[in-house]
Amino acid sequence: MKLCMVFAVLLGTTSASSGSLQKRPVVHTQSEETSDISTHWNVTYFETYKQVFNTFVNEEYILYQNGTTPPDQGLYPNAKFFEIPLRTVAVEETLSLTFLELLGQRGTVRYVQSPQYVTSGCLRFLINEGSIGALEPAAGNVDLRTTQVSSVDAVITGSQSPDSKSLAFNPNVEPSPLSRARWIEALFFNKEVEASAMFNATASRYNCHKRAAVGLHTKEVVVWIDRTPTESVISTNAYKKQLTEDAGGVFFGNSVTRFTNQAAFVSTISSADIIIDEDLVQGADIPDLLDFCSKYNLPAPCSDHNQMRGMYTRNIWRTDRLRAINGADDWWESSIAEPDLMLEDLMNAINFRINPSHDRTWLRNVAIDETANFDTAICVDPGAPRVPRADECSEIVPPMSEAPTPFPSESSEAPTPFPSESSTLFPTVAPTPAQSTPPTSLPTLAPTPSLSIAIQVLFNLTFSQLQFDNLPEGFTSDIEIEVAKMAFVSLPDVTVVSLLPGSVIANVAVDFRAEDLQAQAFSAHLREAAVDNANIFTSSFSSAYGVPAISPPPEDIGSCASHILQICGIKANCETSGDACSFLEEQTDAWCGGTCYGSDCCELNDGKAAGFVVGVIVVAIFIVGVCCYGFCKYYRRDSRKPSDVRMGSFDTNSVAERENNFGRNASVGSDYLSDDGSAGV
Repeated sequence: MKLCMVFAVLLGTTSASSGSLQKRPVVHTQSEETSDISTHWNVTYFETYKQVFNTFVNEEYILYQNGTTPPDQGLYPNAKFFEIPLRTVAVEETLSLTFLELLGQRGTVRYVQSPQYVTSGCLRFLINEGSIGALEPAAGNVDLRTTQVSSVDAVITGSQSPDSKSLAFNPNVEPSPLSRARWIEALFFNKEVEASAMFNATASRYNCHKRAAVGLHTKEVVVWIDRTPTESVISTNAYKKQLTEDAGGVFFGNSVTRFTNQAAFVSTISSADIIIDEDLVQGADIPDLLDFCSKYNLPAPCSDHNQMRGMYTRNIWRTDRLRAINGADDWWESSIAEPDLMLEDLMNAINFRINPSHDRTWLRNVAIDETANFDTAICVDPGAPRVPRADECSEIVPPMSEAPTPFPSESSEAPTPFPSESSTLFPTVAPTPAQSTPPTSLPTLAPTPSLSIAIQVLFNLTFSQLQFDNLPEGFTSDIEIEVAKMAFVSLPDVTVVSLLPGSVIANVAVDFRAEDLQAQAFSAHLREAAVDNANIFTSSFSSAYGVPAISPPPEDIGSCASHILQICGIKANCETSGDACSFLEEQTDAWCGGTCYGSDCCELNDGKAAGFVVGVIVVAIFIVGVCCYGFCKYYRRDSRKPSDVRMGSFDTNSVAERENNFGRNASVGSDYLSDDGSAGV
């Protein structure tokens, strides 16, 4: 694997050592503007080789170009010599694998120690088909280890080693998220240009998302914890502090970080709004909230430990959401190489309104029973570089302060370009293109698609410390943000319906679009907080607005809808559910018919439908009757009239004449009798 060891952010200047060779150094230095680059690497370029230092393990490497003569080893007596670019590598620790994949160097990997812990789908595919073997540990079979090491160009390790083929890869010792990712600088594979472009893109996304979190009104307090066989640990790692602050949170710091007394540990972290448990658990078992309580010695029932704010607000997180099918944890393999994705996950946990559409990769909330995702060994193209998984950010950002300009020359003379394998010179690293100035607005995020509302929970919050005529700016939006986090719904699903004067009373509505159990849990949470007179809001919200009194929803919230959802699914289309089918639709709609109406709370309205049909028939009969009556009456009158009446009109003169004739006929009726006395025709 063309390792990312090559990933170094080349730190300070190193003076060219004296010797008989003419040296034309091109030194990459940390400029005054680069505040976030790797601090444990530096490199000096010469005509046909590079002199590299890993200052963390105090190792020196001489990397000479393939097809050239290496420099005199007498000039570098303590250095390890490697012909580059590396063609094959063995890897002792999985955290270097993602760097290699991003560089497109997956095909260089020949051996991986403990391959059962690999999470990459493409690498597991290559392992399964036999292209990558299991590296024998250094303390294992010596002959086998020697044979394997002799067949590769280098062995990527996590620590200093006397082995002449070992390269130490230590991005985890860097103090910031981006400086850890900067170890992708591909010195050992002549991939500096590609690595620099890749890092600049990562830094661009990271800083773009970071800027979206800067203006948050409320700040969650985040504590990172871990567990050893004998102690509970509060992390003070510098990179986690910066990651937390960049995500819009407040890093929980404490003078005491290691506890054997569990009660003291729980008491210390009880004020944190969000608890992130980073304890590594490999294998098929997926830790849940009960495992968390057991591990940190919280007696049952687990959910009753309301002295822990994170427990009460249901913010107990783990970093193991993405796992291989065998249970290997991807956080430990991939998170260092993708800090932009790591930042997005944490931003979503702290305040998901910033990017509600983000699908978290590593963080999962065990307090609400989120489960892990299992990645199968599917690989479309094992030879293709790995694609970064972070969401693109629409804001245009300037050149990153964290991303140094690659390999600037300290002299006016330009470095000699690096060649093809037949040449003897090193390549010139192209400068990063300048980018335009960013707009002042934050990135535009796509809205979350709307789904059918199943349940709505209404409740009141009374703020006795606030004055109605002098409410702080952003008050209602901060309420909606807080409630959305507590209810684990999207921000558009929370509405401050009204604000009433006096002690300010906020009437809040929460729409649950997924499942009734979530609504039931939230309602119970509100009632419990009201009974206990407990503060379930974040410390920053409480300090800004005071602790509101809660008027919880009624006890029977969602009882009928619970049955509907369990039987009929999330649409809950029933008369009493609030999202009713009409009684005409009930007969044909798949969600309204059948077993959904198996209880008193949800009945098929056959009576209404029958009544409607009967009503239609009665009206129709009435209309027909009226029409028939009118027609018959008109027909009878028309039948008595002679042919003088034509098409509804008549001749008045003919009428008068007939009347005169009628009079005469009446007076001389004998004229109308036949000779035999019968009536004449």
